[in-house]
Amino acid sequence: LREDVDLSIVFHRGHQEDSAFITRELATLPSIVVAAPSLLAKTGMPRYVRELKSLPCITTLSALKGQPWQFQDAAGEIVKVPVRSRYRVNSGELAVAGARQGIGFAIVAAYPCQEDLAAGRLQEVTLDLCPAPLQLLGAYSHRHSVTARVRALLELIQMRLGELGNLAR
Repeated sequence: LREDVDLSIVFHRGHQEDSAFITRELATLPSIVVAAPSLLAKTGMPRYVRELKSLPCITTLSALKGQPWQFQDAAGEIVKVPVRSRYRVNSGELAVAGARQGIGFAIVAAYPCQEDLAAGRLQEVTLDLCPAPLQLLGAYSHRHSVTARVRALLELIQMRLGELGNLAR
């Protein structure tokens, strides 16, 4: 975060490794791995996260900084899986669009995929580990106390996301 920024809204998956800022969780979005039926016809349906290392995957440039995909084991611990990036995007929407076109496997929030899953344009890939949920966070610097306006904005965002029910838990 820059000194002149009061608040950033960021997406994050897994454990926070940067303690340069304070975060407040606004929403937790369940995630899934998806692929187009045409891609699955070529590659087969993977069953284990380790198989993703050799399959074409869609990764992000900015929001999650192209980091390895993150899954959770039965104990809730994060397992990082480096994947082979065939296509890089800067939004979940573009990752879904790329997956729909058969470009690669994508790990994305479940909610925006529901229509494509129902229509058969995408298939959910069920693996031995569950994708770590995507977190929507409000982030602010340690150096600044949270102003009343920033606190009110964070509370409003949380309230509105809570009203959406099945989008976020």
